[in-house]
Amino acid sequence: MTHRDEVKARLIWLNNDDWYGFNVEKGFFLKKAAPPEARESFKKWVAHQNELGDEGYDYSLEIA
Repeated sequence: MTHRDEVKARLIWLNNDDWYGFNVEKGFFLKKAAPPEARESFKKWVAHQNELGDEGYDYSLEIA
């Protein structure tokens, strides 16, 4: 898998704004409408944010 493919896999959840939202206090989150591939993508994105530490974005693993 190339770097580009890895990045694309982490960002599938951003393809449809019905799948995610943003809360000022908690950051990005997934909505119930998110399909399984978007949920898996979000998990990969979350793992990357954790690697970035303070430089990463805020997120919530709670599904709204």
